[in-house]
Amino acid sequence: MKLVEGALWGAIQGLTTVVPISSSGHLAAAEIWLGSPPGRPLLSALGEIGTLCALVVVLRTRLARACAAGIRGIARPSVLQHDAGGRDAIAVAVAALVSAAAQVLLGPLVAPWRHVPALVGAGLLLGAVALGLAALAPPPRRICPGAPGAALVGLAHGLGVVPGGSPVGGALVVLCWLGAGGWRGAELALLASGPPLALGAARGLLQALQQGQSIATSLGAAAAVAALLGAGVAAALGTGLVRWLCATRRVAWLGLWMIPLGAATAAYGCALP
Repeated sequence: MKLVEGALWGAIQGLTTVVPISSSGHLAAAEIWLGSPPGRPLLSALGEIGTLCALVVVLRTRLARACAAGIRGIARPSVLQHDAGGRDAIAVAVAALVSAAAQVLLGPLVAPWRHVPALVGAGLLLGAVALGLAALAPPPRRICPGAPGAALVGLAHGLGVVPGGSPVGGALVVLCWLGAGGWRGAELALLASGPPLALGAARGLLQALQQGQSIATSLGAAAAVAALLGAGVAAALGTGLVRWLCATRRVAWLGLWMIPLGAATAAYGCALP
């Protein structure tokens, strides 16, 4: 694989993972236009690692506060209820656990359908509708949902594993209707993506190992580094875009991109013999 190709695939994965426009949908569309890249499981794992590293850097302040409060909460459980960082720790832990469980259960079931253009297109269209409905939600009135709300957020995040779905998009829509929308809500949705991303990267590396793939034989060192850096830089830029969209209440504008892409992908799938 060439260096430019590695950077392009990594950038697509990193950007579409953090921006609620469906990573699976865009990767499937990219494969239609560009063809399937070599070493797909390994390339996907590198993209997830790069995205995870970018999220840790960009969200380091809130992540560090939640981790510190969570550690203190082991000895003093009251911290988890009365401290903002403690409430974040509970919400992120519950949402991430539910999301990871949902993805583990649903992943094998939807895997054969992830590259079916008609289903991917339908998923993109449904995602656009969901973001449009989120624009009708009341203004944010809280920073963090409680444990039951976090479980709903995690479930929506996990269901984003379906073809054309967006884990961050699903979580953000639920957060908006729980009154915890805006950038603070988007931060929670992105933080909840951490464990599933780590799980997905580990699964991709294991699959590549089982298939006898390695960086040297499948991608090349330069392309692998380019994919890793491309995903990280694109994810960092994507979080900045999400912050601006949340601040200006324009997240629904993403539908202006998802609707034509979903319609074109679905039409392509319906036109196949």
